[in-house]
Amino acid sequence: MTYLVMAVLIDGLIAVLGGYSRNWLSAPTAKFKLDRVSGAVLVCAGLVLAFLH
Repeated sequence: MTYLVMAVLIDGLIAVLGGYSRNWLSAPTAKFKLDRVSGAVLVCAGLVLAFLH
């Protein structure tokens, strides 16, 4: 029962936060920033993999 209550609360919170952040994430400036950050993360991950191998 505890697991069910926690799962419903957490999933509900994720859904509510997703609804609120939809407008912010769809803005062109936010998309640009997210593209830059995700690109930098992928480049860093590639560099780590290249130097660890």
